[in-house]
Amino acid sequence: MRELTDVGATQVLEIGGAGTLTQSIEAVAHGGQIALVGNLAPGEGMDVHHFFRRAATLRSISVGSRSALERMTEAIARSGLWPVIDRVFPFEQAPEAVTHFKSGTYVGKAVISH
Repeated sequence: MRELTDVGATQVLEIGGAGTLTQSIEAVAHGGQIALVGNLAPGEGMDVHHFFRRAATLRSISVGSRSALERMTEAIARSGLWPVIDRVFPFEQAPEAVTHFKSGTYVGKAVISH
């Protein structure tokens, strides 16, 4: 990222854990933010000195437990809630779906089906 932009990414979404946290620190711009989803898996620790030199912010995002997800899914199913589907695209039309999404003219979700 730093090679492409000369400054790095202002926002990094870190989902790989200990195996990729060092790469995220390398990619983040000075003063940028790394959002860490879930818990760090066992592995190498992060280079705190390198992280501090970036003057970045590390923000953790908890994803909750499996049992909490199951309870939420059951509650949604019982409630009868369904997402609003704006349009369904066959897989072969994925580029058109992206164009549609970028247009901002939709209401609800744009779906790519297989």
